[in-house]
Amino acid sequence: MDQILEEIGGRNGISSSFHDQQQHTSSFRNAAAAASKKLTDVTKLRALERHVFVEEKLVTKIEDNNRLLLQKLKERIQKVDLELPTVQVMINTIGCKSEVNKIKLLKAVNGIIEPSRLTLLLGSPGCGKTTLLQALAGKLNQSLQVTGEISYNGYKFNEFVPQTTSTYISKNDLHISEMTVRETLDFSARCQGIGSRGEIMKEVSRREKQAGIIPEADLDTYMKAISVQGLKRSLQTEYLLKILGLDICADTIVGDAMNRGISGGQKRRLTTGEMIIGPTRVLFMDEISNGLDSSTTFQIVTCLQQSAHITDSTILVSLLQPAPETFNLFDDIILMAERKIVYQGPRSNVVSKKDQAQYWYHRHLPYSYVSVDMFIDEFKEFHVGQKLDDRLSRPFNKSECHKNSVSFNIYSLSKWELFKACLSREWLLMKRNSVFHVVKSAQLVVNALITMSVFIHGQNKTDSIHANYYMDSLFYVLVRLLTNGFSELSLMVTRFPILYKQRDFYFYPAWACSIPSIILKVPFELLDAFLWTALTYYVIGYSPEPERKNKDLVKELSLPAQGSRDLCFSARFPQNGWEQFKACLWKQQLTYWRSPKYNLVRLALITISSVIFGALLWRKGQKIDDEQDFLIVLGAMYIFVQIMGISNNSSVIPFITTERTIIYRERFAGMYSSWAYSSAQVIIEIPYSFLQALLFSTITYPAINFYWSAHKVFLYFYTIFCTMLFFNYFGMLLVALTPTYQVASIFASFCYTMLNLFAGFLIPGPKIPKWWIWAYWICPTAWSLKGFITSQYGDIKREILVHGEPIAISVFLESNYGYQYHDLPVVATVLLAFPFFFAAAFAYAISKMNFQKR
Repeated sequence: MDQILEEIGGRNGISSSFHDQQQHTSSFRNAAAAASKKLTDVTKLRALERHVFVEEKLVTKIEDNNRLLLQKLKERIQKVDLELPTVQVMINTIGCKSEVNKIKLLKAVNGIIEPSRLTLLLGSPGCGKTTLLQALAGKLNQSLQVTGEISYNGYKFNEFVPQTTSTYISKNDLHISEMTVRETLDFSARCQGIGSRGEIMKEVSRREKQAGIIPEADLDTYMKAISVQGLKRSLQTEYLLKILGLDICADTIVGDAMNRGISGGQKRRLTTGEMIIGPTRVLFMDEISNGLDSSTTFQIVTCLQQSAHITDSTILVSLLQPAPETFNLFDDIILMAERKIVYQGPRSNVVSKKDQAQYWYHRHLPYSYVSVDMFIDEFKEFHVGQKLDDRLSRPFNKSECHKNSVSFNIYSLSKWELFKACLSREWLLMKRNSVFHVVKSAQLVVNALITMSVFIHGQNKTDSIHANYYMDSLFYVLVRLLTNGFSELSLMVTRFPILYKQRDFYFYPAWACSIPSIILKVPFELLDAFLWTALTYYVIGYSPEPERKNKDLVKELSLPAQGSRDLCFSARFPQNGWEQFKACLWKQQLTYWRSPKYNLVRLALITISSVIFGALLWRKGQKIDDEQDFLIVLGAMYIFVQIMGISNNSSVIPFITTERTIIYRERFAGMYSSWAYSSAQVIIEIPYSFLQALLFSTITYPAINFYWSAHKVFLYFYTIFCTMLFFNYFGMLLVALTPTYQVASIFASFCYTMLNLFAGFLIPGPKIPKWWIWAYWICPTAWSLKGFITSQYGDIKREILVHGEPIAISVFLESNYGYQYHDLPVVATVLLAFPFFFAAAFAYAISKMNFQKR
């Protein structure tokens, strides 16, 4: 026995325990069997060992084994004269008001949440349940005006950190879709740490060694495994997966609207598990039964009841219409109405008829409406209400509370441990999204091949004109680097809600998440730089010296049963085509009107850009004396086409991606045809693009002082309008052709560079190699630039200095850029054809392609 005690409580006692790696029999062996077991480091248990230990030793029947485990855990602690920390939450006249909308969210709420008692929060939607739970957990928005006082064991919020002392389980299920259920729980357990478990376990082991007590091996293994800081894989995760019924989907990704993952009910349980896996002993749970069947809800609440009764936890649970058997599990009830607490006390007093004042009890009296304030007044005169007031009037004695009952630290881990946890998660996500990075690099290779063939060194000549081509190629590289981050941006934006949630729950600081992401992207950027340099450096001719080159069940189930016939209806859709179109157009009009983040932003952006554009080119439209003055105007128009086009395209992609998920569902339900939606979507863009073009023309034309003529002003506005339209329609087409927002962004960034390369500015049309001239003629931005310049200067005979020689502007345009004034009707026709083409392609693609996997 002395040898066993020495091995258990020795130098590595907190991480060493007797564990049977071969026999998996009944639960909880007696202490005498410990001598036949092997001393094992609990931090090195393999995945199979953790799974078998939980399945065959800890939890064979959830309700019974969970209660038995918690009882034995508490008995072991009490046997050595130790107590678990307890927290009493006292609410003293809490009020909450929105300073913006002047709405009272809570009105003078009073109450006490007791440890060792499971409390149920009931009330109709909108009565303030969520606000109360958030206030108790210290999660209220800082913009709200809060009055009154909340204390934990007598400590006010400014004396400790309530966010790490308590846990708030939100009703919103926010998880990273690429991570599995097990990985999500492991990461949460790692970030939340172990709290006071390690300290309690060390003290228990020390006192057991002094008293000569040999603990039960399985219990000792479990307690020590959950008391070790910083484990990547936790035994607590396996235990919680079993308790929450998530063991059947432990290795399934969470998924999202486009990727198959776990169900909505499983996500709800995962949200609960993600928060309760931590060491906190105060739980505020907001509608955890949403999406769950009554049996699963009963099982989870049973485990919560056992945790509250046995381990003295403080638990407040908000439920909507719980089943009777679930309701009977609670000890106390809090009833809320009109943002006030109507009743708080034992559940037995809620269902009894003792001292009732409602009309259905006094049947001999006529009906009368009982208001919420009347209920509150009656409750204050009830003995339960009087007892509550008496307890609220007596302050809590801080000297009686456990030293670890509240937390005074913002984060549970050291900065280095938090950094390592976030780094390991970022590396996992990078591996899950490996296809994304492969496609991105492949796109760069294709782009590099095209670029080097355009700027091939065969054009190399020692004159100033070809020297400008080298400058243009370097400028193009800068533009390529600028657009390279758009795909990464879309991937990061989808994770922001989860990162914000975990940051606000004090899982980690913002830097712990951002720095690993930056570090892990450096190798990929180095690879991209190497590929681009290796492919283009020598071919373009920067330095030609040799030393400088350096995937049958799905199919079966998808087929109809033999002998079955197709369903036949008199009409495919309930409404005719015209009614479908009107309904879709009405819906799109409302959606656009109620989407200021999309429409107001782009209108504000075009206004700001117009002002800047006009200021930079102030009165330069007619002050053209030489080639440099003309190139300034040409370059400014080129930059505008690129910036505003990319801005419109980038903003329409996420908006249409969100719309597409809804279209798939409504089209499958037979609400309308694809052409009705696509026609409405195309038409609704026209007035907003028209307004953009009108704003730009109104501001810039007089500011730049182009030549004043009715047809010149009209052609200037017409070119801008068509350019805005085809960039919007092109973004819509990319969404229709790609499965996700991220993929659409990748292709968009590739197209931006091509539209930039063949716009006719970096290399004028006549100078583009013959094997690439077709790309110039089908490039929309080339026709936009041609429309801008030709309409304004194509008929101007004024002479300017070009290489020291006078030459008419119209002649200079024709000889250097191939712009001829008599081609304006063709330019106007082609500019109008591009929006028609992209709109038609979008309508066809959205009707024929469906990327849903659910």
